[in-house]
Amino acid sequence: MSSLKNRSQTTCCGTRSRLALPVGRRSMAGVATLHWKNASNSISITSSDGHSGLTSRFSSSPSSGALLIRTPIERAGFTLIELLLALALLGILLGLGIVSLSPLVAQSHLDTATSYLQSALEEAKIRALRNLRSYRVQLEQQEVWLESKQSSRWQAEQLWEVLPEGVSVTATRWPSFSASGFAVGGTLTLQLEDWTRQVRVSPVGRIYQP
Repeated sequence: MSSLKNRSQTTCCGTRSRLALPVGRRSMAGVATLHWKNASNSISITSSDGHSGLTSRFSSSPSSGALLIRTPIERAGFTLIELLLALALLGILLGLGIVSLSPLVAQSHLDTATSYLQSALEEAKIRALRNLRSYRVQLEQQEVWLESKQSSRWQAEQLWEVLPEGVSVTATRWPSFSASGFAVGGTLTLQLEDWTRQVRVSPVGRIYQP
C-alpha cells in the first residue's frame, strides 16, 4: 500500500494536515488539505483545485494508534435525460430497420406464393397423366385448388396451398392439362406491392418462370 506524506498542524478544533494522495485509477494527482474533526471522528478533504465535500468516517486502533478510514464510494449511473435520449435513439434505429426490411419481406412472400402456384400446376399435370382425365388449378380468394374434369364438369378435388396475404393473381387464361400431357396454356401474374412474378404454361405442358 502506498504511504501518505503527512504534514500536520494542531489547532484548537483538531488537526489540519496536508497529504500527498496516491494517484489511483479514478483519482486526480494533486495535494489535498485534510481537516480532522476529533469530536465527530470525521475527515473532510479539499483538493488543491478547489474540489471539496468528500467526508470519511474513521476509527482509531488502540493497539497501534493507526486510523481506519472508511470512505464512501461514488457509484456511476445514468440520468433520466440520458436514458430518454438512449430510448429515443433506439426507437429511431428500430424504425429505420423495419422500413429497410419491408421490401425484403414482401419479395419473400411473393416468391413463396409463386412457388406454391408452380407446384400446384406441376401436380395437376402429374394427376392428369396418372388418372387419365383433365386437371386444372383454380384460385378462390387466397386458396389454391386442384380441380378435375368429371362428366364434363370441373369439380374441386384438393386444397393445395394458401397464398400469403396481399398477393394477387391474374391470368390471361387458367391453364389446364389433358390426359395426353398437353395443356391449354396461359400466363399467371402474381403481384405484391410493387413487385411481380410470372408463371407460364406452354401448349406442350411445360411449366416455367420467364
